[in-house]
Amino acid sequence: MDMAAPTVPYRTTAPPLPGSDGHEDGSSGGMVLLDRWCLIADLPNASTGVGTTSTGLRIQATFHPARPPLLSRFCVHCPGLDFRRVVPKIIASDADLVLLCIPVNPDSIANARGLDYFVYRPRAHRLDLLPNPHPVYLHGSMTALLSRQDGAWYAVAALGLGPPVYKGGAPVSWDFYLHLYRSTSSSKGWTSKRLSVTEFIRDKFIPIPASVDRLYHETGKTIMVGGEGGTVAWVDLWRGIFLCDVLDEFPALRDIPLPCPARSNRDLFLIQYDPSYFRDVTISRNRDSIKYIEMEMWSPKEPMNTTALLFLMWIACSITQGNPR
Repeated sequence: MDMAAPTVPYRTTAPPLPGSDGHEDGSSGGMVLLDRWCLIADLPNASTGVGTTSTGLRIQATFHPARPPLLSRFCVHCPGLDFRRVVPKIIASDADLVLLCIPVNPDSIANARGLDYFVYRPRAHRLDLLPNPHPVYLHGSMTALLSRQDGAWYAVAALGLGPPVYKGGAPVSWDFYLHLYRSTSSSKGWTSKRLSVTEFIRDKFIPIPASVDRLYHETGKTIMVGGEGGTVAWVDLWRGIFLCDVLDEFPALRDIPLPCPARSNRDLFLIQYDPSYFRDVTISRNRDSIKYIEMEMWSPKEPMNTTALLFLMWIACSITQGNPR
């Protein structure tokens, strides 16, 4: 599933939904565009998954697919919860699994304990409630969901930022934290491991003036790559990509710098303008290559007067040919 940008930030009533293209079990039959924001509606079908919130309420989620370019949507139904202020949203997806964030206490959404996280499993018709990762928030830009063994078990991985380590006034390492949850029976809940970057590769390719206050890595999007080690890509669209095999016993960050911003985009880079307007990174469908694209923005200029242009061309030609008369 590919997730589209949020289209409707708050939705408490369901508009007409597109048909399921003949998939009565709610499956998509292929790639879909998925709206991050859920609809609040009791519209069950064969894909409906049921679970229990941390407050003991019954909750259900139902997938309603649509053929792209239409958006596929999730409907959430939990009569005991008030979704008038904040609605459920999708954090991540992989294969047919989806990680949902459900606000169970709208009055304390500033606290991670006011949120429940569920993994939607359509084949089992279940919503699995995850242990609360407090004080960590699972943001969509930093969190990956990994389906393993055809959905038999799964993992959730999030990258957090730690403080840089200085020596003699200069940074000698940047620290990050890998927060990981596995759904296997031997799981002990969330684990956190400190990962450090000591070789500042991207500083050589994309140097930053000392006057610019910018972190070494600011994750803008997360891509699930897969493979035996469960490779995840955390992307800073201005500077580079961290690759990490999150399921390894000793995971490590591999730093891949991105190209330097195009000439007319460099000022935007220095003022930390949102890079998603100009750059993007994705992975190929068979997940064997990473694709990068940038759109260079130029300010409109006044068109030059044709007569003036011909005059300048005549002057240039005269100089080249020794100023003939």
